[in-house]
Amino acid sequence: MQEQPGKPWSAFEEKVASALKQTGRYVHTPGTAGDEEQANLSGAFLLWLFTTQDIAHPILHIANVTFPDACDLRAHTADRHFEFCDCHFLGELDLRHLRVRQLILDGSDFAGTVKMNGAKIEQGILANGAHFHELVLQAADLGGNLELTDARLDKPLRAYQLRVAKSVFIREGTVLPGANLVNAQIGSHCQFRGARISGELDLTGAVIDGELQFGQAGKDPIQWAADASLSLRNVRARSFGARLSDFRRGADYVPVDLAGFSFEDFAAASLKDNVSLAHESPKELLKWIRRSEAASSVFDPKPYVELAHALEKAGQTETARKIRIGLGWRQTAKAHISPLARLGQFISGVFIGFGHAPWKALSLFLIVFLAGMFHAYVASFGYDFRPLTSTIAIDSARISLENSIPLVEFADLPDRDLCGQASGLSCHEVTSLDHLLFDVQKILSLLLASYFVAAVTGYATMRRTD
Repeated sequence: MQEQPGKPWSAFEEKVASALKQTGRYVHTPGTAGDEEQANLSGAFLLWLFTTQDIAHPILHIANVTFPDACDLRAHTADRHFEFCDCHFLGELDLRHLRVRQLILDGSDFAGTVKMNGAKIEQGILANGAHFHELVLQAADLGGNLELTDARLDKPLRAYQLRVAKSVFIREGTVLPGANLVNAQIGSHCQFRGARISGELDLTGAVIDGELQFGQAGKDPIQWAADASLSLRNVRARSFGARLSDFRRGADYVPVDLAGFSFEDFAAASLKDNVSLAHESPKELLKWIRRSEAASSVFDPKPYVELAHALEKAGQTETARKIRIGLGWRQTAKAHISPLARLGQFISGVFIGFGHAPWKALSLFLIVFLAGMFHAYVASFGYDFRPLTSTIAIDSARISLENSIPLVEFADLPDRDLCGQASGLSCHEVTSLDHLLFDVQKILSLLLASYFVAAVTGYATMRRTD
């Protein structure tokens, strides 16, 4: 039987072709072909598989054979599924702009580059447990999943502008020496949990309509190599599934560029199992975000804002509040603003936590009031507490209260000099410095009251607009 021009088929190729025509399947059992070298299928045979009209089966399954030759299948179209399981491809495969229903490559290894630029695979690529020297999927269009679970790549995955209708699974033991997934469009989930990653994993500008997952309950965290880094710059995801342990590399965090990264909420499964970023301490979350700032030359508040919003949706309002306060301090330190504006932000942080902790002003007000009361006594009597009576204590409190609420006029105020009530005991003259400290108390109290009103007003406005 001669199915191809040129070099005649080997007896093994004749056998495989016959099995495929009859059942659509051929699984080689080592030792049944005599000499193991006979379990080879040439590049010409592979080309015939993708172009022949002599096979009626919609699915072709071949397992445990070797393809020693390079093969050019550019722009070919085949209306069937191809399954090459546990096969060995020794030469380069040029599959650019190939159009087929599905490719299943589980357990196979590819010694040469597999080029699939612009390929259209209607139901996706499954290559779980496969080994690629180099895989190129630039601008490929996959109508199903891209599955590379427990796979291995020797060179970085090149998948710029990849389009995947369903999910991308690069997880659970996959060895990934970097990947270019810039501007990828992923219709469902994108998972990297448990992978072993080196080099740069670049997802810049990717759009993920499902969960971007770096970790899951009960699964090992990602192993990051010493040279590993991650870019989530301008990535948009519906949900985010991760733990801080999934970004750890030893005692520190792997460099992550979070500038422009946005997501709607944390993955529901992670929340249920109490193993998401929503369950991490605010201190560690802020440390992780600050670590990401090193990857960007310009300070970007968006990672803080997105994280705080997701935390609120997850019911972690206190953690969200602390993240927003942390953002305020980073903006005070990093933002390109005038010294006067920076001073205003600093005072806002100290007095009211940048509007997220207005009760701080009340606490500070109480401290200023008590300090003023103490000063009212010390200004007249020093640190001699023998003259202290309930009347002097009340008058000291009234003097401090008048200074603390300068816009309110109190009736029958006692004089700041309390010596008249000391019953002849020694007392001090109230000096100009003492009066200056009373004036400072008035200014501080006025500032505290102003910031407190502004914070409460802003909070009420925010609640109405949410």
